[in-house]
Amino acid sequence: FCYADTCGEFGPPHIEPGHIFCLNEEIYDLAALATSGGELFWYIDTTFTNAISVGNFCTPLNIVGTTTYYVVAIEGDCISEVGTVNVTIYPLPDVQIAPSSPIMLYPGDSLYLTSNFENNNLWSPFSENDSLLVTTEGEFILKVRDENYCFNSDTAYVELIDTTRLQAYHPLVFVPNAFTPDGDGVNDVFTIITHDIENFELQIYNRWGDI
Repeated sequence: FCYADTCGEFGPPHIEPGHIFCLNEEIYDLAALATSGGELFWYIDTTFTNAISVGNFCTPLNIVGTTTYYVVAIEGDCISEVGTVNVTIYPLPDVQIAPSSPIMLYPGDSLYLTSNFENNNLWSPFSENDSLLVTTEGEFILKVRDENYCFNSDTAYVELIDTTRLQAYHPLVFVPNAFTPDGDGVNDVFTIITHDIENFELQIYNRWGDI
């Protein structure tokens, strides 16, 4: 940009205050007004090489953390002083229900679904405790609000074991044939479910038959 001698006083644009958002929620546009004419250009780098928006409005980038936006008005060879505004985006809470789904439940038994947060839990069916007693099959949804007032949820899927198909087979062992330890809160843990079994031994072999 060229700062021409004929530009005179070219003050920064007037910018509305920044905002605080949670990741992936609806984000409001930033707004600015050129106080001395010219067209507005928005940047997130101090070199002012690549404008991310042109005009009076700019949609903030969905980036976790605090990002500073720089706004200048340009008219001919003249560039205004720089205006700045900050936007903060908080990450969502990492909500996880234990045990991981799918969860097999023997008829007549019960279990506790547990949140990894001590406070601000909201279960469906309704409960605000950090755990929920389950006695039947279904979907059980947990919503959590963190200290930044950001919300996230996890869902547990509980299935009743069909005892009519067990016939004479008793006691019962359910061994999943796969799990996905990728941290998404679904099938992260390899869990063996038993009924009427006090102890068992598990041996894991690799593809070459070695323990």
